Amino acid sequence: MKQNIFLYAVLSLVTITTATGCDKHSESTLSDYAIRVETAEVTAIASDNAISGGRIIGETQAVTEFGICWATTDNPTVSDNHSVGAGDANSFACYATGLSASTNYYVRAYATTPNGTAYGQSRQFKTLSVSDDDTPSVGGNDEQNPLASTIYLWPEGNMAKVTNYTGSQGSYQDPPSFRPYMNYFPVAEGMAIKGAVLVCAGGAFQFRSDRNEGTPVAQWFARHGYQAFVVNYRVQPYRMEEGSLDLARAVRFVRQHASDYRIEPNDIASVGFSAGGYSLRRRGP
Repeated sequence: MKQNIFLYAVLSLVTITTATGCDKHSESTLSDYAIRVETAEVTAIASDNAISGGRIIGETQAVTEFGICWATTDNPTVSDNHSVGAGDANSFACYATGLSASTNYYVRAYATTPNGTAYGQSRQFKTLSVSDDDTPSVGGNDEQNPLASTIYLWPEGNMAKVTNYTGSQGSYQDPPSFRPYMNYFPVAEGMAIKGAVLVCAGGAFQFRSDRNEGTPVAQWFARHGYQAFVVNYRVQPYRMEEGSLDLARAVRFVRQHASDYRIEPNDIASVGFSAGGYSLRRRGP
């Protein structure tokens, strides 16, 4: 399932052995710029796409472009398939799209400076077979009921993340078992449907203020002809990039189920308060 969304999120940067190299097409070295590139683990693997990313350490102000590149051979370069990142070069994530099912791939993060391109270590992964792919398909033929009041955004056990959250000290809103989800508020039967709206409550990335900025807002939109969804994205101890990725998944799900919601795929709007609005801005187009 091809995705055109560049996602501004960080993914699974657990114990990484760093490898730095220079683009074979560049005659210069990176000695004038002290940077190091790390490649994130590959997560959210589907039959035709996956997510990776990376982290750039050092003089990131010298970086003119960063992202990931992938191929079916080891040590891919930007001359192969690549996806340009956006947002914060210190930590980022991108989709690798247009992949073939049941195929081995290699992915590397990269960072380009005036002196050339540096790469992180190569990570290998295998795409799922079409029959094993439980992510929402283009036709919306997934196992989840899009008209249910609660819609989970990630397949269980396949949630893109970097934060290792295994125990709560009572200071976080959500337990370690939290799985990002949407609450669906449908337009009343017989009312003309104008489109869909995703609502993202604020809360300084520490909590989601649903009482004032979530459910009441979605209910208002539903009463005025919009299929409404409250997106319960990740907050602390997760990073804001991880929450932004949840919002991108929400848009993806609604768009792919546009026919179920009786809307046009591009008639989807989003509204966010405070941290929710900031996360929407990071989500990209």
